[in-house]
Amino acid sequence: MAALEQPLLEGVLAGLRVSVVYADDGWRQNWQEPLDELLERAGAVVVGSRMLGRLAAEQGDHRSFALNLQALTDDRNSLLGEEVQEEAGRLVDIILLVGSGEATADWERQLASQAKETGVGFAVIGTADMGDRLYELAKLGALALDNLDDAAGRIALVLGLSAEKTGYYGVGKHAKALWAAVSRDSRR
Repeated sequence: MAALEQPLLEGVLAGLRVSVVYADDGWRQNWQEPLDELLERAGAVVVGSRMLGRLAAEQGDHRSFALNLQALTDDRNSLLGEEVQEEAGRLVDIILLVGSGEATADWERQLASQAKETGVGFAVIGTADMGDRLYELAKLGALALDNLDDAAGRIALVLGLSAEKTGYYGVGKHAKALWAAVSRDSRR
């Protein structure tokens, strides 16, 4: 499987702007370098790297959450609010949430809902023991994966993002399959 990974992924996400949002420091420490490498091989441009846990703690009440796509592209603004700047075109094509936690569950659901409303692709990466949460986010329109630590999961992420797939894939009890079925014609 690993031998197939490089030719299957190379350039598949060419030019797409991805903002990576980590649930907390632990997820960032474990996944930032491998994800940056994976997204670079796939041709994506990482336009931002933020932490949801810290931002959620700063903002407090999730009911006032307002997705600011400008904030996903730089560190000058808050992800969760203030002064949404009007820009020509979309600043982010895909939001990639890495990890999940009890403290950020409401924020994760809100992020998934607002990404869907704004037409931004949304994916979440977790582990099989987070299956219930991944399944819930998939029902909100996310591409959810629990097996990014192997070639099948990495292929599923890149091809799934390219084909704008939704649903929960991986090895957990609610997963539909290891990856979503995609065809050559289903790419962005």
